[in-house]
Formats: sequence, C-alpha cells, structure tokens
Amino acid sequence: MTIGPVAPDPICTAVTASQHLRVVNAVGSVVTVAFGAEPPRVLAAGGSTTYDAPFGSYLAPGSHYVHVSRYEGGGGGEIWLK
Repeated sequence: MTIGPVAPDPICTAVTASQHLRVVNAVGSVVTVAFGAEPPRVLAAGGSTTYDAPFGSYLAPGSHYVHVSRYEGGGGGEIWLK
C-alpha cells in the first residue's frame, strides 16, 4: 500500500492468508500507520515498513482497516482477507 497525497493506493485490496502488508510513504511528510494489534509505526517521508507476519496469522477473514494519520479521522486503506 502506498500512502499518497489524497488517498492510499490501492484504497481497497483483497489478500490471501500468506501475504504480508508493506506500506510506503510517498508524501513529503511524516505519517503514522496503525494496523491490527501492532504498535503504530512512524514513517519518514519516502520511508516504508513491512509487517512480517502473514495476514492469516493475526487477522480473521473479512475487512480490516489500515489507519493513516495523513487522512482525516485517521482513515486509510481497507484490507479484505479472503
């Protein structure tokens, strides 16, 4: 998922249990990303982070949100675990 100036790309994505989340900060400012039970992660401009555990090890099937400080109300992208 790429953090863009207006919205993340993709804004919604379907994933499998064996995949991992990688977030890239493509804006010119620091952002904070929160996902699942992991502590929030701070990304510098141009920085990235990868959640090492596969989705299926910590998420139930269904929709889950990646919260990003850049977007109003901490909104962000949606991850749909099949």
